[in-house]
Amino acid sequence: MSHLFHQPCSCGEAKSHVVARRMTSDDVPIALWDNGALTWGSLGHFVKNSSHPRTAEHARVALRAGRLVLGDVCLYDAKEVPTLVSAARWAAARDGLPGTMRARYRKLTEPRGLVPRWTVEERNARGEVVSRYWILPRLLDPTLAVWHERGVYAVMRRTSGSLSTLFRADRQSQAFAPTGFEFKTQRELLRALPSLVSRPVKESC
Repeated sequence: MSHLFHQPCSCGEAKSHVVARRMTSDDVPIALWDNGALTWGSLGHFVKNSSHPRTAEHARVALRAGRLVLGDVCLYDAKEVPTLVSAARWAAARDGLPGTMRARYRKLTEPRGLVPRWTVEERNARGEVVSRYWILPRLLDPTLAVWHERGVYAVMRRTSGSLSTLFRADRQSQAFAPTGFEFKTQRELLRALPSLVSRPVKESC
């Protein structure tokens, strides 16, 4: 870290040092340094897209971005962290809010030309599809699914299972219940989905 900007930390430590550590959802350690740089572990390599601050102002913004990353990193796999870092740096240069970072992350990872992958639930005697469902991709929102039957596309959300559950995806052992959002065409459905997605947020890591 000696080739990057460094100034005495508010904690009193004069040398470059780690100020916080967290783990990703797949248990990979990540460290935030006093100048805002992010590395894989305290002695590891720089996280891709991490800031390399060379001025006091750059370090201030980098620290803000680093704190945003550590606030949510326990929800992400290591392979997703570089994109999270990009989103955090973008947010830190603006209002510095976690919600802004999360919205930017969704925008950066939003699938282009999303194509539904249907699983047939039921066919009639002639082999025609009566009902089918589509569980959304992990990077979009795996808690959502779409149930298609009788010309209606109904948006569903994962539930622990109850009498209100409309269907159960047995292979994934997941149950889904209605959200109340329904569409008559697939085009209308795909246009509306971005406004319906949400990523689960834990209170703390």
